Amino acid sequence: MNQYAMTNHAFTLIELLIVVAIIGILAAIAVPNFLNAQIRAKVARAQADQRSLATALETYRLDRNAYPHVFPPVWMDERYIPLTTPVAYMTSIPLDPFNPNPRDTSSGPKDANNRLGNYDYWTRLAAAGGQKGPTYWGLQGSGFPVGRYEWQLRGFGPTSSWIFALVYPAGHPLAGEYVRYDVSNGVRSEGNIVRYGP
Repeated sequence: MNQYAMTNHAFTLIELLIVVAIIGILAAIAVPNFLNAQIRAKVARAQADQRSLATALETYRLDRNAYPHVFPPVWMDERYIPLTTPVAYMTSIPLDPFNPNPRDTSSGPKDANNRLGNYDYWTRLAAAGGQKGPTYWGLQGSGFPVGRYEWQLRGFGPTSSWIFALVYPAGHPLAGEYVRYDVSNGVRSEGNIVRYGP
């Protein structure tokens, strides 16, 4: 008999099933972690975008002694025009990474509530109808806490929906503000990514 004769070796069905099961277990662990990492990266990007917008807004105010006007019915992307033209406080306006349908015009023009892909931007002056009257600091229903802040930036957050009615209750240190997304409540928890200023 030839000592160099080849013998056939193959995996058994049990061995193949074990390998497939191990790959499945690893995939079940890796995929959710990958998706969570994507959400965390988008949150970090949204927060960085809002920091950049806040810097541009404050620089604009230093030059003009007022924040850009955002009186309705101005479209959301038009509210940022003063930050790019004629003086470029920003070269371009960032888009919200959590916007579910940015620039979707399939059902007609998008409304002014941040459906153009931009972050929602409002000033207290705009919420008060452009007048600094006696009710200027009393706008409970506008998303501006009484006595605090002149502007707000809002992004959808991981739930990709507006939560207009969700505000911190009276007695909370952030009473009157929109509930902010916090990753410690769960990666897909409710809350918008919000920045108030100055």
